[in-house]
Amino acid sequence: MIEGQEGVTWQDWVRLARLVEDHGLEGLFRSDDYTVIIRPQAGALDAWTTLAGLAAITERIRLGTLVSPATFRHPSVLARMAVTVDHISGGRVDVGMGAGWYEREHSEHGFPFLDPRQRFRLFAEQVEIVVLDRGRVRPQRAGVPTSRADGAAAPRSEASSTARPRRHRQAPASPRLPLASPTRSTRSAPRTTSSGSGRSASITRAPMRDATLPRSASR
Repeated sequence: MIEGQEGVTWQDWVRLARLVEDHGLEGLFRSDDYTVIIRPQAGALDAWTTLAGLAAITERIRLGTLVSPATFRHPSVLARMAVTVDHISGGRVDVGMGAGWYEREHSEHGFPFLDPRQRFRLFAEQVEIVVLDRGRVRPQRAGVPTSRADGAAAPRSEASSTARPRRHRQAPASPRLPLASPTRSTRSAPRTTSSGSGRSASITRAPMRDATLPRSASR
């Protein structure tokens, strides 16, 4: 996992992705942060926009975030972004979600920094919308309804679409992207881990198979 907020440029991402593919590694994951943590000062590219670009220039590796804070985006926006990257990559996206923890980052970018109880409640609600049951739940996001009563307009994952041939034959076909699941399933429920920084991460893999979290998830 690469800490993208520490001044990693687009040229750096391209080199990293090609090295990961050339050396047979399984995937390339990045943080979803806008404010530097380690260095005194550095710039940060947006995580999901970066992944969309990498999806277009890679053929085999899996791509995803570790993790996307629930406080950054409306869950319907995150869901649509993930589906878009899934289409571009030919079904190689993993969605990592968390509660959010970096107060300075929230303050600098105008994101509400709720208390821990509220953040974890928001995180649970976002997982419900994005991953488990987007069409039926009606949770509240900081007092504002965030449910999608009708998910019919959401595009299907690349793995479930037969409208065009797959570009990347090396990527195994995924039955469906978890965020598009119409019903609850114990098998589709994301695995959850707590990182050393107190961040909660929910990792959902596009192929619906039993798998442990990537080693990079232990932060």
